[in-house]
Amino acid sequence: MIEHFLKKIDEYIAIPSVVNCEKPFVDYLENDFRHLGCEISRYGRLLGVSKGEGEYVLSAHIDRHGLIAEGGGLFEYAAGARKEKNYETWQQQLPEFKKIAERFAGESVYAYDADTGKILGEGTVGDIHLCDIRQNMTVSIAGMDDIPARTPVAYTHKTHQNEDDLFSGQIDNVVSAALIHTLYTYGYGGHALFTPEEESGNSWRYLDRFLTHFNLQEKKLLVLDTSPFQDESHIGSGGVVLRMRDENSAFNPDLTQKVINTCTELSVSYVLKDQYILEENKRRVEQGEEILTLGRTELGRLYAETGQPFIATTMQFPTFNYHKNNETTSHASLENVARVILHLT
Repeated sequence: MIEHFLKKIDEYIAIPSVVNCEKPFVDYLENDFRHLGCEISRYGRLLGVSKGEGEYVLSAHIDRHGLIAEGGGLFEYAAGARKEKNYETWQQQLPEFKKIAERFAGESVYAYDADTGKILGEGTVGDIHLCDIRQNMTVSIAGMDDIPARTPVAYTHKTHQNEDDLFSGQIDNVVSAALIHTLYTYGYGGHALFTPEEESGNSWRYLDRFLTHFNLQEKKLLVLDTSPFQDESHIGSGGVVLRMRDENSAFNPDLTQKVINTCTELSVSYVLKDQYILEENKRRVEQGEEILTLGRTELGRLYAETGQPFIATTMQFPTFNYHKNNETTSHASLENVARVILHLT
């Protein structure tokens, strides 16, 4: 199973899927899941698949961070270009955007046709500027002055495995899409959904529409994603990441407990991320350090924006080097998340 999983991650990373320009990847996923014998429901960049009428719906966002061309060799941070503009919010977000800028510095990137995925140009990220007027990060890319406006630009795809059984690449959220393919291959019977625009905070809208249209609101919903940590401490143990809540909303406690019980039954270690953050913040207050937020997830937005009592929780892969081109997790965590879901469903 892990060999299939790793092969799919490597395969999927090669297909570009920058925020709001996910069509080439959705096209690829549609074909890939059709070959598994899944029924397909396609609405633009929203893709639903199913195989049987199980009680679960798996959800994964399929957009990735990248840039969008503005013409004349200028490129914007794609997720920032999709967000509503508010100067006060922008000022509050400047520290985060400085971190984002560091992630892109010196990276190899390529422009691609938003419909076909065809490569249109390649280059390396140069000067990075935080622009108050655009309220976004802008960058220059040498040799790509002729790239038309609104063309997406993705990280050059690369993956790496080392002797410690760690796996690196732009795995958020390719890893969840590859997980779903692996689960269907090894016997999962139920629904799955691939949503666009999570990184710009809009994916909950697609998730809500899909669940409502197909009357799936009473199914058990597992939202899959990666979850960042500062270092390798939570990676090597092969654990999985669960949550009782995020900054926006609490999740279904009964389903979360059911996942916890399954982890215990299978001797899979887990961490409750919200409790971890609260404990970490106690230490940070004592040390005079900046505290962490509980974070905002796709599921938290779904609960907060709709007010619906979904039976839903999250399962996440622990990673470090978050949102970079070398975000890293372990083979053991990949396999354990798959084992827990197959046992659960």
